[in-house]
Amino acid sequence: MQVTRRRRRAEKAGIGLLRQRSGRRLRLATAGSVTLALVGTGAGVGLASTQQFGTQHVGQQTDKGEVISSDQYLKPIGDHLVVNNGKIMASTVSPDGSHLAALTTDGGIALTIVDLKNWKVQQLVGNSATANLKIAGNDVGQEGPTYSPDGKTLWMGQTDGYTRFTVNPDGTVASPTAVKIPVDGPKHALVAQAIFSPDGSTVYSAVNGQNRVVAINAATGAIEQSWAVGNAPRDLARVGDKLYVSNEGGRPARPGDTTLNSYNTQVPASSFTGATTTGTVSVIDLANPASAAKSIDVGLHPTALYAKNGALFVANTNSNSVSVVDTRLDQVVQTIATQPWPEASVGYEPDGITLTDDGHLLVTLGRANAVAVYRYARAQEPVSYLGLLPTDYFPAAITTVGKDVVVSNTRGIDALRPTTKAGHGTHDTTSSVQKFQLPDDAAIRGYTAKVFQQNGWTPNSVQLAQDNGKAAPVPVPQRLGDPSTIKHVFLIVKENRTYDQDYGDIAKGNGDPALAQFGENVTPNQHAMAQQFGLYDNTYDIGTNSAEGHNWLMQADNPEYTESSAGEYKRSYDTEDDALGHQSSGFIWTGAEAAGKSVRDFGEFHQFLTKPAGASWQNLYCDAKTMAATGQPTAYPLVSSSPIPSLNNVSVPGFPKFDTVGHQQGGDLRVPQHLGEFHRELLAQPGVQTGQWFVQQQQPRFKSERPGERDPLRLTAGQLHHPASLVTPQPHQLEQPLDAIRPLLRGHPPHPQPERDIARDVAMGEQLPVLEHEPETAFMDRNLREILAVPAHRARGEGLEARDRPQQRGLAGAGRAQQRKDFAVSDVEFGVPDGGERAVANSQALDGKRHQNSPTRPEPNRSITTTVAAVTNISSADAA
Repeated sequence: MQVTRRRRRAEKAGIGLLRQRSGRRLRLATAGSVTLALVGTGAGVGLASTQQFGTQHVGQQTDKGEVISSDQYLKPIGDHLVVNNGKIMASTVSPDGSHLAALTTDGGIALTIVDLKNWKVQQLVGNSATANLKIAGNDVGQEGPTYSPDGKTLWMGQTDGYTRFTVNPDGTVASPTAVKIPVDGPKHALVAQAIFSPDGSTVYSAVNGQNRVVAINAATGAIEQSWAVGNAPRDLARVGDKLYVSNEGGRPARPGDTTLNSYNTQVPASSFTGATTTGTVSVIDLANPASAAKSIDVGLHPTALYAKNGALFVANTNSNSVSVVDTRLDQVVQTIATQPWPEASVGYEPDGITLTDDGHLLVTLGRANAVAVYRYARAQEPVSYLGLLPTDYFPAAITTVGKDVVVSNTRGIDALRPTTKAGHGTHDTTSSVQKFQLPDDAAIRGYTAKVFQQNGWTPNSVQLAQDNGKAAPVPVPQRLGDPSTIKHVFLIVKENRTYDQDYGDIAKGNGDPALAQFGENVTPNQHAMAQQFGLYDNTYDIGTNSAEGHNWLMQADNPEYTESSAGEYKRSYDTEDDALGHQSSGFIWTGAEAAGKSVRDFGEFHQFLTKPAGASWQNLYCDAKTMAATGQPTAYPLVSSSPIPSLNNVSVPGFPKFDTVGHQQGGDLRVPQHLGEFHRELLAQPGVQTGQWFVQQQQPRFKSERPGERDPLRLTAGQLHHPASLVTPQPHQLEQPLDAIRPLLRGHPPHPQPERDIARDVAMGEQLPVLEHEPETAFMDRNLREILAVPAHRARGEGLEARDRPQQRGLAGAGRAQQRKDFAVSDVEFGVPDGGERAVANSQALDGKRHQNSPTRPEPNRSITTTVAAVTNISSADAA
């Protein structure tokens, strides 16, 4: 959208779900906040480049559908049933087609039973007060649950095995019984998919946390057989006497491999991005159980499997493709690209597959909120792409029940669960079950155009520089590759507060003063930036918690791996030290470097911190005071680092990651220390034309608070600890930012109380406008791409071994995806189809050497909301 300066106008009351009766819009509580300071030579940022929402609000119903926080609209085909007790991780339909059982999280419920015939939620199972049936824990796995062939039992995967239920005649479950799988050293079972033998006597389980598949006696729960497979097995499919296993982390590491950790296993990974480089499907011969499992190379992050008519379909979630395996040969004979928008290179995330009896292959595209439809005949005959059908938010599973197609959508209608609170929080998550009958091919093409509109895939939404960067510099170029007047970008990552909690007291913004807990008397620096520049008061957070928020900010996506792990968070929470949590397309710093920019990171996305003996909270506090008074270096040098090689290359090890010390009350008070490192690095490169700097400051979370549910600070502003000032460079040594930004660089962060997801402030010189802007956080990352001229193809792909090797490409979703004019040969046609053209066959399907097209996020959204301040270039501390 072209962001225009607007004074706050009177609003219509009662629009959407996020308004009070007075008509004031409520804000989603959020999972992260960012301050972005841009030191430049122009007149400030006055122009954004996305064009999706304007002044619409999350929850508002429009002609395109409901506005959601991910910069998308929802208007699903068919009927949908909203589930108001959290997100669906996975689901399955009973053998008779009458019920759907869904693993759910983030709402106090582990298992939701849906009556498909009467179209209602029938039963809730969990440990909360809302549960109809109580169980010990709400932890759930990434796949399942699983009905027995006769439909009389249901197995639900959890951290250390399964909970087995009996199924009542009315479809509800009862009599929960634990089936335990022993812990292997530090590795819990973290079971994923389970399937039964045809006679129901054996349960085959993908033991995700232990990299094996086991056969369990269904009656006794005893493990009768175990097979070593690849890393992080997810889904299972049985064809005759063969059991197929998708290994999301690929093959086991070999001597000489570059590896990175994923849940106590070293997996093959890129020496640059730290992302996995292999994807495999294991094949277990059940007729010869003593034999070792064989392996088939497929794309990256193979997740969902579906077998029918002699073919096995494999969803390669990180390669944005589907591998078709001929089960007679156990070879990939066709690879289907799942990128419907030509300007997108990565980020659709196929995660569910089914095949109708009349030959329609249906693939859920999680980040596109759509089902891709292909005409399919047989394994070795190329498919034809027909189009897209709209779903709710993040479809994750798909099946057929009679003539109906049934889809489970992880995030439903966004975090808009009914509440009696003053506003919605990011943990007010929903999910949904959707059913429809497949339209004819012509109608599918019509729905495709609607999906394009709902995702903002519009003409000229991505523009590339055409004159080799010779255009006149502007603060935020509209075309990728054009020069910017901005010289330095400072990205300061904070956590845990909302717009209204900090900015609700600003009268000119559309906030709620009743929700302002940390107003100007507590957060004077944040308010100074808002007063000096402009105020974005219509910004929302896509992420539920920190684990999602930092991923959105650093790699322009919350990968499906993290989405589907939310039921346990045992493999990892923050995925800095988890190869499966990294996109092969790279990160924001790799994109900036590829554009020829320098980058320095101060603790953001770091995993490791080494502290010397005696580095207690009190000693570090006294040390900071001594440093301020004497100018001496710290007596407690800390070493912070990342397992991601490309991030370590640009990091300042002396600046600690967020969790530096523990609060004396037992919680986490994370105090930013050693800002002298920041000053030295900044002074070392005063001539950098466009640099990018990351500083992370995680704000307090007390022990009683779970992630994303923070209480107000127990202390008043006067009692909060302020890190001491450090010696600052002289005005002639360094271009100085304006007054509101200066305290951040001097070691006076906006008081250490949390400020999470503060809406963005955008500089307008001396004008102080309110900017009512689209409700998503992609704006900042898109601006970073445009300012830094991040190229469309920039992540290194060395070391990739998967059959669907991604092309070297740009940031996964920064901005509305990069324009692509150099398509490789693909298996399907791209774009809005005009007649289901026959796809080009993959002539190299059997040799595994073909490069794969992969799209950028169709809708780039960040779970960490932002505060943005653009600063003009000045030569003295007193310049205005």
